[in-house]
Amino acid sequence: MNYGYARVSTDGQSAAAQVCQLRAVGAGHAFREAARGAKPDRARLRWVLNTLAAIADRNAGFRWLGDTWVDTTTDYGRLTLAMLGGLAAFEPGLICARTTEGPPRAVVRGVKLGRLPKMISQQAKEASRRVDAGECSRNIARNYNVFNSMIARLVG
Repeated sequence: MNYGYARVSTDGQSAAAQVCQLRAVGAGHAFREAARGAKPDRARLRWVLNTLAAIADRNAGFRWLGDTWVDTTTDYGRLTLAMLGGLAAFEPGLICARTTEGPPRAVVRGVKLGRLPKMISQQAKEASRRVDAGECSRNIARNYNVFNSMIARLVG
């Protein structure tokens, strides 16, 4: 019996097209999973890989439908699959390193991090003048579409 594995990145996506491809090449059963590529724990993939290991012990093979060069029935295919597995294990660490390095580099380039201010400096100055003139801070906050506490911080 031929088995297949179909993965999509999010729950909102459908694996239907992948399942159709698997069935077209003779997969009797297709395991489906919605998981990000960087997510290390993919239960269905782990089950399929464990199954592949058990099948390999019985001299059966694995073919990747999208790339014909991944075929565990050949020495070259087994080497390629082992290298891909190593790269896949290495990639989450690279992603983490890049996301950690990104913010300091952005600051050096002059990018301001964090939330955008609700009021530009000219609006803040105008709101402060209005409070000093005795206008109700609730009305001022409503005019600028901010919370009353923000107006209180400007003058406090």
